[in-house]
Amino acid sequence: MLTFFYVLAFYLLCSSRNAFGNQIITDQRLRRQAGWMIFAEASLYLVNIPLYYVKDVNTVQVVSITMDLLVGFPLIFRFLFSLLQDKKHLPDSLLWLFLIPLVPLILWFITHNVLLIWILFVVSICLIAFFVLLYLRSLREYRSFLLDNFADLESKEVMWSYNLIIAFTILEIVYFIAWSQVSSLSYKSFWPFLFQIMEAALMAFIVLRIDRQQVLTVPSNTGPQEDIQEDYNTIEPTEKEETVGDPVVSRMEILLKKFCEEPGLYRQQDLSLSALASACGTNRTYLGRYFSANGVTYNSYINGLRISWFQNAMLSAMKGDPKEVPSIKSLSIDSGFSSYDTFSRAFHSVTGTSVKQWLLDMENKS
Repeated sequence: MLTFFYVLAFYLLCSSRNAFGNQIITDQRLRRQAGWMIFAEASLYLVNIPLYYVKDVNTVQVVSITMDLLVGFPLIFRFLFSLLQDKKHLPDSLLWLFLIPLVPLILWFITHNVLLIWILFVVSICLIAFFVLLYLRSLREYRSFLLDNFADLESKEVMWSYNLIIAFTILEIVYFIAWSQVSSLSYKSFWPFLFQIMEAALMAFIVLRIDRQQVLTVPSNTGPQEDIQEDYNTIEPTEKEETVGDPVVSRMEILLKKFCEEPGLYRQQDLSLSALASACGTNRTYLGRYFSANGVTYNSYINGLRISWFQNAMLSAMKGDPKEVPSIKSLSIDSGFSSYDTFSRAFHSVTGTSVKQWLLDMENKS
């Protein structure tokens, strides 16, 4: 099991190209974060193995949990917050909070008061709950950032980390059961073995997801790449634009119709807000303000245009020779979506029905 963990860790740390994510350009910083986390989790095994031969269950539990709090959890949360590429959500100074459990730990070694073990458990749970809630709030902000800046969320979305948190929670429950029975069970007993299998599956899942996680940089139409990690809320318009004010925002509808809707720019895959703003001759601050004023996100605007183009193209094709009607998948790609699954979800979100049901309704009308 250790060998498997170290192979996963060295793959992320030493390989700059992904083996499971096709042609996606992954974030090397994120790969290193995940690699060091897996490496640390594997190394904790080497520390915990001698504890199986300790007869005092309290000592086993206290030492093991403390090692996780000092090493494992800080790396896990640092990795989770690294998934949010729009800006830095977690100050590294907050990770020092995981040193707080050292106080009851040291006092327990001195006094052996059982109450201190419970204090250690309570403090640990509160710390983990605090960071989980902080992450969930940051995840919602990141979701809004993606919707406001990208038309295609495939390989950018990190909502799968919700499942990751649930999996870690289940894993910790199994972990606690395994250690609580360490004095009566051998090293090869059921609970430790189950924990190792679950952790190995979880680490493999992380590697697969990281290999499919795209780095958030987009090409500019007129210059070098723009790094989206800059906090888009802090971008200020130029002094010339500040003097013009809201009338510039009111012109966005004209600019979008001229440079996006009429030429079909929205059909360009992975079209970002910055690229669209550049094509319209404005900046993403005013363009974003326009979408906000109309109560829509950039993502819903672009996908709405794509779905409308798909419907018109399909209806037009259905009026001709039935043998020449293109496939749904090919038309969905032509409309600008990067995959059929993404198109299917967007279609249901925009129309409130599935693609197949819509086609069936259109056939019944004709």
